[in-house]
Amino acid sequence: MREDVTLNVGANTTLNFRLSVGKIEETVNVEASESELVERDSAAVGTLVTRKFIENLPLNGRSFQTLIELTPGVNLVPTTTQSTGQFSVNGQRSNANYFTVDGVSANIGTGTNFQFYQQAAGSLPGLSIFGGTNTLASVDAVQEFRVQTSTYDAEFGRQPGGQISLVTRSGSNSYNGSLFNYFRNEALDANDWFENRAGRNRRALRQNNYGGTFGGRIIYLFRRGNSGFLRR
Repeated sequence: MREDVTLNVGANTTLNFRLSVGKIEETVNVEASESELVERDSAAVGTLVTRKFIENLPLNGRSFQTLIELTPGVNLVPTTTQSTGQFSVNGQRSNANYFTVDGVSANIGTGTNFQFYQQAAGSLPGLSIFGGTNTLASVDAVQEFRVQTSTYDAEFGRQPGGQISLVTRSGSNSYNGSLFNYFRNEALDANDWFENRAGRNRRALRQNNYGGTFGGRIIYLFRRGNSGFLRR
């Protein structure tokens, strides 16, 4: 039995076992070296973001897209009237990226203004009102994801851009969950210099980014995640 093997999303791992010759009544001990850090079965270039990495880095807007931007070859693309922005990978168009969640395609052929001029690519993910990837999966519901930028396998050949594969957190035999609420309030902000000069008070700013996850065993293993954004 091997207990030190971790199979990450989009990875192929080969385990070699050596059995010594012996009599039937003898005990056979299987020994092997530690898991290799280099994937010999794939030439894909990319970055793996684990759950530990997600939990320990600050995220602007609670979107894992901030972590995608840390991958070499990824550049931000400004949002225009005919483009949702997002990011480009190795010079490809921003609508050439391909997203999967638990192995299922999460792409649509429309932009945030519901026009279908980018339908030929058919690769825009489900977008939030701000054009980000928040609606693909809540950050608290993501177990890990991999961003592949070049020389990926043929199974990712639909789009020439970045291949982003997300895996959500699964359930377990025990109930578990998490809650979060990130907020902004004018009571915690300094007044603008021009407002002070005009003798006006701070303007109202009430912003709440909230959500949570809950998982466990009810008939089958499950996990549910949700998030929301409220601004007044």
